[in-house]
Amino acid sequence: MNIEKEAEKYRLEQRKKFAKELNLAFKGTEQFLIQNLHNTDELERSLCRLEEAKHWAVACKERHGLR
Repeated sequence: MNIEKEAEKYRLEQRKKFAKELNLAFKGTEQFLIQNLHNTDELERSLCRLEEAKHWAVACKERHGLR
């Protein structure tokens, strides 16, 4: 396999790993908030902002790439 194909394979694996770990981190945080806070407007806003943070992280990855 040539070096370009190896590099592309590595980048694809890193993107998949990032997406998987990002989803796990945010799902865990979401569940923590739901289990520990009362069902209020503030909780709903927190969950909305959490989703927004996830989208910003994905946008950053797409625009600037991964380390």
